[in-house]
Amino acid sequence: MIRENPLTTKIFSRLGAAVFLGALGFSALIAFSKEPDRLDQIEAKVVSVMPDAEGKGWLVILAPKTLDISNMAPRRKKKYKYPQKVLVIGVGMSEGTSIFYAVAKKTSIRPLTHELFSKFMNQAGVRLLSCLIHTVSGNTFFARLDWTLGDKKYSTDARPSDAMALALRSKAKIYVLRKVFEENGLDWPPDKDKFKDAPREGPL
Repeated sequence: MIRENPLTTKIFSRLGAAVFLGALGFSALIAFSKEPDRLDQIEAKVVSVMPDAEGKGWLVILAPKTLDISNMAPRRKKKYKYPQKVLVIGVGMSEGTSIFYAVAKKTSIRPLTHELFSKFMNQAGVRLLSCLIHTVSGNTFFARLDWTLGDKKYSTDARPSDAMALALRSKAKIYVLRKVFEENGLDWPPDKDKFKDAPREGPL
């Protein structure tokens, strides 16, 4: 019976593992290089939606996805450190209601505009990839939607409220440009007195 040389087997096993890990690392490098702009972005999540002080709309509060705020009650503020900030965006009444429904995973008796459009996209074969809040000009936020249809990729300008409402329903990721987050973010727990000065997405 012909047996394998243990030393040869060991050498080739290690060589094979090295080749495999090298190929895996190269593949990861290629995949990562396809989205270099993600280095300048923060993946975010909607942690709260609340009426604004003037009763004209809603305030959408975004936090970095890595921030755990489950036990960060304002009354216990002194017991916690807050290395992160939240982004507060003022939106219209109907848009805020739509985002609130999406976060709460609720559906209306008759489809809201974003529910209807989300169903239309799914049936048409549109895949929503992500929402990016990328600019603050004056006192207004700007965003875009990245999506695909077939093998083609598109980017479309959108209001942050529409972009978030659709992204939440499509389970697409929400990103904020790091510079926008750092320059406009508020400490958590937020001071509600500062909410009235938070940038909006346009006239309500």
